[in-house]
Amino acid sequence: MPLSLLLLLSPPAGATPFNVDPDQWDEGAGTALLDGVFDRLSDRGISRLRVEVLGADHRDTVMSRAWLADTLQKMGCHSAALPILRKVVADRRRIHGNDHPETAQALNNLAVLLEEVYQLYDESLKLKTESLKIRRAYYGEHHPDVATSLNNMASLLQNMGQLDEAEALYRRALARSKER
Repeated sequence: MPLSLLLLLSPPAGATPFNVDPDQWDEGAGTALLDGVFDRLSDRGISRLRVEVLGADHRDTVMSRAWLADTLQKMGCHSAALPILRKVVADRRRIHGNDHPETAQALNNLAVLLEEVYQLYDESLKLKTESLKIRRAYYGEHHPDVATSLNNMASLLQNMGQLDEAEALYRRALARSKER
């Protein structure tokens, strides 16, 4: 999210992430610090304004939620990002259906957070498998996004300790990458 947009929303004095010592930042403190900012950026803020102007199903409305979730993750506010990512997945399913590349991307984004932050490997695996299936059906087996999905799946399997399966997927992803 652009800094200019954050500044336009006039966060309360002292309640911005930009004046915090990074060594002192943690999710709990960050979440408390961002309460005023988050109120302005959440569905009660940017998304509400986009809904009023563009409509709930407009691509930019959903994209603003995805950007907000990404920004919150980068700031370490994972618990704030999680419900927004779940909403983005639901929005993508509702707007585009279950077989669209934007739905696949939303599924993958949620899966990465669940894997890397919460170690919810089973749920992440389910989401990444669905994302890969969508991309294969939409693009075909030899598309770069399919190679990316294979690599993402391999990384998850490696984290789960399924090293033989991970290696096989890494090799398939590499082979797809070389086809480009």
